[in-house]
Amino acid sequence: MIYFTSDLHIGHKNIIEYEDRPWKTVEDMTIGIIKNWNKVVGSNDEVYILGDFAFQNSYMTPFLITDVLSRLNGKKHLIIGNHDTYIDKQSFNPRYFEEMVHYKELKIDGKFIILSHYPIEDWNGKYHGSIHLHGHTHRPDSRPEINRYNVGCMLYNYKPITLNYLLKGGQT
Repeated sequence: MIYFTSDLHIGHKNIIEYEDRPWKTVEDMTIGIIKNWNKVVGSNDEVYILGDFAFQNSYMTPFLITDVLSRLNGKKHLIIGNHDTYIDKQSFNPRYFEEMVHYKELKIDGKFIILSHYPIEDWNGKYHGSIHLHGHTHRPDSRPEINRYNVGCMLYNYKPITLNYLLKGGQT
């Protein structure tokens, strides 16, 4: 299976209050996100993280970010977001990401998919049925009428989701 998610903000204490996330501490949030992820994603699944995987700070060091990545199932691809500053640090080990890019185009079941952290107003193939997946906005701004969808974890119970789930309007 191929999954998508974004804006996990592992280690970001203030995001708990900003978004009224269902955890009291950053440690609880990290454990909760790992559990939710591993309930859905198997070891051979692909997961595209559309930015802001973690928030580096005094608690969440690049070393700890690497540790969290090692505990998540699947083959992980990072579409770099504005808070993914840890990727340039020497103490971060990128081996748990298959790739780290700012933008990606791929095909799934004959559908052309455009991936970026930020929502784009006009993307490759927009007028020919391509689908744009993004994160960043932290609010429900999916626009099925133009094939643009926000895959932010906060919109999907902090679990990665499939393209089919999105295209069916969040229904299984």
